[in-house]
Amino acid sequence: MAFPGFPALPPSLPHAGHEAAPVAFAVPVPRDWPLRAALLLVWAVASFGVCYFARSLEFMVQGWPLNVWMAGQGALGVFLLVVVAYAVGTGRSDRREAARAALASAAGDPADGGPASAAASSVPHG
Repeated sequence: MAFPGFPALPPSLPHAGHEAAPVAFAVPVPRDWPLRAALLLVWAVASFGVCYFARSLEFMVQGWPLNVWMAGQGALGVFLLVVVAYAVGTGRSDRREAARAALASAAGDPADGGPASAAASSVPHG
């Protein structure tokens, strides 16, 4: 059913003579799991650990109790730092992987991304 102003969606099943195109998807890269695990731990401590022990965090930080400070702005700052750390860490990891692939390609090693494996490397990886 088409709504006014919106085109009708194409049918989801292929018609006779038309095959569905393969769908490319990103495969999770196992080299980033230590970074992901560490940042997930930081996130969990900032989210649940501070809230669970909030009543015992009664010492003062710049004139406010720590539990009020963490609820108001500290946890948000931690979450932003987690996002920035993940972006920086995966960026470095991607640059190292690209440099390794470029060296392997220059060496002509088909097992590590040389000219013989160029067709296999056309699918992007996470």
